[in-house]
Amino acid sequence: ARGVRVVNDPTGIALTRSKTWLASLMDVPRPRTLVTTDTDAATAFAEKQPHGVVLKPANGSGGRGVQLVRSPHKVKRAMVDVMIAHPGPVVVQNYLPEADDGEKRLFWVDGQIVGGYLRQRAPGSFLHNLQRGGQPQPTEVLDTDRAIVSAITPHLRKAGIVLAGLDIIGSALVECNTLNPGGIHYAESFRNTDGPTIAEETLQIITRTWNTAEAIHA
Repeated sequence: ARGVRVVNDPTGIALTRSKTWLASLMDVPRPRTLVTTDTDAATAFAEKQPHGVVLKPANGSGGRGVQLVRSPHKVKRAMVDVMIAHPGPVVVQNYLPEADDGEKRLFWVDGQIVGGYLRQRAPGSFLHNLQRGGQPQPTEVLDTDRAIVSAITPHLRKAGIVLAGLDIIGSALVECNTLNPGGIHYAESFRNTDGPTIAEETLQIITRTWNTAEAIHA
């Protein structure tokens, strides 16, 4: 109303910031996922996952409240602990062994990847979050990453999202960050090209997106 450009639609952020949103997208490569407050259902789900499960509060961030449970017999207690600390449903995902090799954060701008980096977990931790001791490393964009981008782009655009951080383990999208897709400066530090910076490329894409939208509505 005051003439300030808003990049991500606030309504879209409210929709997509919950981990339940990604769990609802059946055409996007992601871990096997159950969203529930039922400890029995979570236990039954965990019994079918040979590598264990990861429990996440539906609206958590920064790795807060996330637990890795290897034994199905310990899922009930872990579920209760998560729901006490973070009231609401819990996202239960099968643990991906590829997580041992790290987790990518790719920066998505209106359907394009403008940069990214790999987060390696700290010794003794299963979390890759930098706030939890994870370390940034350089990475490459693979065909599997591009396939994920192709799948998630229509959903992000429908929600009015232009800028997002995609967290990828192996060939699966584990989280989509539209509220706080941080760490772009790490991705920039690993670039070895004389082309535009990530910030410059991002602004170019966003400006083109706005100009196209204005032309359509003119």
